[in-house]
Amino acid sequence: MIKLPNISESGGSRRLRSIRRRRIIGVFALFLISSSIWITHFSYIYGSKRGNIAFSNNKVPTTSSLGLNGAPRAGLTRPRPAPVPDTARNRPSPDKPAGPKHAAVLIENRPLSKLIPLILHFNSILGPGWPIKIITTPSSSTEFLRSSAIRSLIKQEQLTINFLPPSIDFTHHSSVSAFFTSPWLWKTLAPAEKVLFFQADSMICSRAKVSIDDFLDYDFIGAPLDPNPERGLGKGYNGGLSLRNRAMCEDIVKRFSWADERDERTRARLTKELEEKEKKETASEQPASSPIHLSSLQSSKDHETETETEVEEKKEGQEKEEKEEDGEMHPNTDYEDQWFYYKMQEFMPEAKLPGIQEASRFAVETLWAEEPWGYHQAHVWQRDKMRQVMEWCPEYGLIETQTFEEHS
Repeated sequence: MIKLPNISESGGSRRLRSIRRRRIIGVFALFLISSSIWITHFSYIYGSKRGNIAFSNNKVPTTSSLGLNGAPRAGLTRPRPAPVPDTARNRPSPDKPAGPKHAAVLIENRPLSKLIPLILHFNSILGPGWPIKIITTPSSSTEFLRSSAIRSLIKQEQLTINFLPPSIDFTHHSSVSAFFTSPWLWKTLAPAEKVLFFQADSMICSRAKVSIDDFLDYDFIGAPLDPNPERGLGKGYNGGLSLRNRAMCEDIVKRFSWADERDERTRARLTKELEEKEKKETASEQPASSPIHLSSLQSSKDHETETETEVEEKKEGQEKEEKEEDGEMHPNTDYEDQWFYYKMQEFMPEAKLPGIQEASRFAVETLWAEEPWGYHQAHVWQRDKMRQVMEWCPEYGLIETQTFEEHS
């Protein structure tokens, strides 16, 4: 007997297979559509990133990538990466410092031969926590860059060179003081919290039992001035080798003007001199063109170019005008270091300033002390003790003896 095919079963199977094929085709189509969307999306992002990188390759270097003002830092030849979006995830932690907390600063516009070994010595004693910043002229910077040792420090980000404003010319102590009391300097030194200033005629000693870390609690410390009124040196610390609180100094120069105060003192002094001379002339019935009157005017005229005679007269005037009733000296605020000392002492009760004994551990200049951490112009003020200086600090032979006579 012949068995006929089950038509209903064959039809159901065909429908099932058709449904499965449609499902497979639908899933495959959905996969193709999704793949096309993702490919288009990532192609756009990748293309944007490539565009940013290409722009970065052609980008002019920013100041953060410069070792000098306007000159790329040595060793930085790779392109800068594309900027990272400023999201909460990528922002630096508030606890992370924005830059070095400390800096050692040399301000010098003369191409002196001993500067490079002096800089290398300071770098070796201070260590990597105190990167050195040289503020100089473009012409003098070429002398520094000829040294492979200096270029190596720049590459290691242990040294940077900045240029002085074109109008700056250190020809007299007043021009030095004017520069140190300008906001530009203290803004340039940001974000450092503590700044060690050193000059070509200063030295720190490798045999010292203390380090710079022992003095970080102070807002200003330098070689103490001899308080003996007979010498008429003023009061405070010398700034040639000094450690200072940068933010506090910046606050002072924003609140007060050294130049204006100096002009007021000069006018008052000249007025007083003229009044005294007029009284003497009236009492002695001397004519206005007498030699005494002319010499007094000449002394006032030569105020900005202090001669040795005028310096001696100024010291005598300081002994009379700046001496307190108990014989103690006032700061001579014609000098920036004593001006900062006076402002901190009088207007900033939070300022921490050391006494003479502690400051003498830091450095020696006009007041002798045994075995300090450093010296400033010892060959000028401690000539009779230079043998002891050299025994304790042989590195002192590296210093430059060519200094500003007016600021010695």
